[in-house]
Amino acid sequence: MANGAIARLEDTVKPIVLGHYTLHAKGVTVRGRPEFAEHEQVGRFIQAFYKRSGWWLSDWLRYGDKREDWTPKIDQAVEHTGLSEKTCKNVRAIGAIEESRRRDDVEFSLHGEVAAMSPEEQTEWLERTASQ
Repeated sequence: MANGAIARLEDTVKPIVLGHYTLHAKGVTVRGRPEFAEHEQVGRFIQAFYKRSGWWLSDWLRYGDKREDWTPKIDQAVEHTGLSEKTCKNVRAIGAIEESRRRDDVEFSLHGEVAAMSPEEQTEWLERTASQ
């Protein structure tokens, strides 16, 4: 994908419509008067995507780093995340935690506190955090 193609892709991402709710780049628009059950379902959908997006970004960054044929291009791809270089490096480091030790009951950012630890220590501290 050429550099311009990435920018165009960003412009063509369609809003997500869930019943009365439209999730778009700058927020959520509500049409009509939804029932509370629908409101609750949309909230769970948003929460699920929020909780997973850190892992998606970290694995995406790490994959790009592994591709030797992409070395000159990966910085361009990182630029398109809109995140600082430091943030990308931190997210990448958290992604080094093996998937089997990742906890969906512990916030992504808290995994950053254990990323530099041994696998055993990661497991111990993530279990402690989850039980609190």
